[in-house]
Amino acid sequence: MMKRAGLTLIHQIRQTSSRHLSSTTVQYQRYQDHHEGHDNFKKTAAILGLGTGLGILYWQNKRPLYAKEVEKVDKNVLPDAGARKKGLPQYNKCQVQDHDDEKTRIWVTYKNGVYDITDFVSKHPGAKNILMAAGGPLEPFWNLYAVHQNNNQVYALLEEYRIGNLDPKDVKENEELAKSSDPYLMEPKNRNPGLLVKSKRPFNAETPLEVLADNFYTPNDWFYVRNHLPTPDVTAEEYELDVVHESNQKEKMLKLEDLKTKFEKVGKFVKSLGFLVNLFPFF
Repeated sequence: MMKRAGLTLIHQIRQTSSRHLSSTTVQYQRYQDHHEGHDNFKKTAAILGLGTGLGILYWQNKRPLYAKEVEKVDKNVLPDAGARKKGLPQYNKCQVQDHDDEKTRIWVTYKNGVYDITDFVSKHPGAKNILMAAGGPLEPFWNLYAVHQNNNQVYALLEEYRIGNLDPKDVKENEELAKSSDPYLMEPKNRNPGLLVKSKRPFNAETPLEVLADNFYTPNDWFYVRNHLPTPDVTAEEYELDVVHESNQKEKMLKLEDLKTKFEKVGKFVKSLGFLVNLFPFF
């Protein structure tokens, strides 16, 4: 009896332990499944967050920034600035000439277009130089300040101030005036073709790096060129250099021949300072 009772008790303990173990296993499995699901959710959220962040960064880097974001301009397509437009009033050059100051509003013309640029004058990067064209055509001045030409941003901005069309007779007259007043017609024809040209009007060019590496002193015909306007048309006989003394404001005019004959010719940078010293006797 004692032995049978002991076996029964052991059997009950095993059943109870088995039930507890089974329950614990189920609870642990649920706990594990829960946390695995939670971890998977966190991983998914992290991946989505990372993807969203990278997408935003890519979009911001690809998206161009505009000072005045009115419309996007294709850099490869020049706006049809100055083309005749239907539905706009027509003006002649006399009417445009009557608008040459802020009181009467500042009008200008470009090809077939008439523009009221009064509100743009204060924003112009070249300050009030734009007023040189007030009441008249832009072409002669854009021939001089050629950075405006073939510039899609300039053309697009100009068209925002369009108010009308110019009389066809006056358009033809302005075209002839622009052709006859080209300030770059006398540009030097013998420039070194090996220079790295950055702009043709005005002409700006740089010395190739290999030339700088091969020569301690840059050869004259390889020297860099910087111009803001057309190259002055001057001969050796006409050339003059005006030097003003900083302290007493005395002025001395030197001809090209003076520079060649009245000053020591030097071959080193340090000795070239003697040029400044030798100027003082003239004052």
